[in-house]
Amino acid sequence: MIDLASRVSSAAPSATLAVAAKARERARKGLEVISFGTGEPDFDTPAHIRAAAAEALEKGLTRYPPVNGIEELREAVASELESLRGLSYSPSSVLVTVGAKQAIYNLCQAVLEPGSEAVIVSPYWVSYPEMVSLAGARPVVVHADFEEDFVPQVKRIAAAMNEGTRLLMLNSPSNPAGAVIPEATLVELADVLRKYPKVVVMTDDIYSKILFDDVRFSNLAMVAPDLRDRIVIADGVSKAYAMTGWRVGWAVGPDRLIKAMSIVQGQSTSGVTAFAQAGAIAALTGDQSVVDSMVEEFSLRRDRMTAMLNAIDGVSCRAPSGAFYAFPDVRKLMGRRYGDEELRTSGDMARILIEKQGLAVVDGAPFGAEGFIRLSFAASMEQIERGVSSLERFVTGLS
Repeated sequence: MIDLASRVSSAAPSATLAVAAKARERARKGLEVISFGTGEPDFDTPAHIRAAAAEALEKGLTRYPPVNGIEELREAVASELESLRGLSYSPSSVLVTVGAKQAIYNLCQAVLEPGSEAVIVSPYWVSYPEMVSLAGARPVVVHADFEEDFVPQVKRIAAAMNEGTRLLMLNSPSNPAGAVIPEATLVELADVLRKYPKVVVMTDDIYSKILFDDVRFSNLAMVAPDLRDRIVIADGVSKAYAMTGWRVGWAVGPDRLIKAMSIVQGQSTSGVTAFAQAGAIAALTGDQSVVDSMVEEFSLRRDRMTAMLNAIDGVSCRAPSGAFYAFPDVRKLMGRRYGDEELRTSGDMARILIEKQGLAVVDGAPFGAEGFIRLSFAASMEQIERGVSSLERFVTGLS
């Protein structure tokens, strides 16, 4: 029998990918499924982006690219940060990665080691704690509550920090809750971080272009320029441009840290697919109205889904300020029964929904929020209405 390394044995599979796999398997069997599980836009990648990649293929852009990314894409990322966020970076401060996910993984490998700690705000993206653990470090979870709109409370973050803290992981707008960290909170947090000069901050901005109700986006680098030498911005084209399968992201930060992350990447995946990078260049430099159109549609879907969820007895859902997820509180349903089965956890609920109702949602527990479920409204309005109606029938049938 093969002995697996402890770092792999203790790691959990991605909950979101597992739900997507169950939905696909059900569909392959010819069974009906409505999926609110996948975190990707249901729109096609815009035509001008596809055309740019196709043109790059025809021109022979199929060789090994530079490990840190094609110069034109790194220039485009730096230019966008300056125009959108007022942040000035050189292309040497940009590392192009296989999605924003690899940017965060590379960072964990570059700054964490056994005995160190990373502070993570829950509800968190499911991969954060696992990435920290795979680097040999200890994830320290700080909870943001439903009653606080899932906005991180600085006093709790401060209480979790110590001399062994090496990384703080922030995500705004957040997956799964869609919470946006206010600028005032970031300013207060910066004061805490000045007391811990060894702490690197990762700000995951992958949903920063998907905002609702005129909410403004800020990240820590924007409000605390003096901390920029230890802030890494993770971002990419997957969510805002409907390019999840293209796998193009990036990390932006201090050159010394970006070089260390590039070493990690050079010994793992190497550079990102060259013609996919050409598509990403077109995304950043081309017509941005395509993003506005998608966000406008997401806003309508958000309003419909949250209204329908809140009409279900025992379910409570806050309207997210960004991203494309509803994260309803279903704790009042725990302890009730579906036939012979008791709902002990939100995981039980998610399992029964896919098995009995053909409705795919994600359990909140892997996000650090037992008693909640995540529903993606990156689905058609017709699917949203059918799917949430199915959820309502399920709840009504509980005893």
